[in-house]
Amino acid sequence: MTANGFLERDTKISKGWRDEARRLIDRDRVPLDEALKVLDWCQADPFWRKNIKSLGKFRTQYSTLRMQARDARALPPDESSRFDAVEENTGGWDV
Repeated sequence: MTANGFLERDTKISKGWRDEARRLIDRDRVPLDEALKVLDWCQADPFWRKNIKSLGKFRTQYSTLRMQARDARALPPDESSRFDAVEENTGGWDV
């Protein structure tokens, strides 16, 4: 983020930043390698690099960023099928 021109004081890696990173990985269960790819992508994107200036905002917008990174082919498509999730949630009932 500092490489994009934000002032050092605006992007200080504080306890809050570390807490948000830990929450993204531990609570939200986002794989670290995927999070780093999405972060790299959003900081290269002309729109998002102006809007994502902190890890808190990154975590808040993560789902949207992840989908757009996939659309831009910065991430591989989901490996799991949405039909597998339906079967798990319905117990195999005809839906």
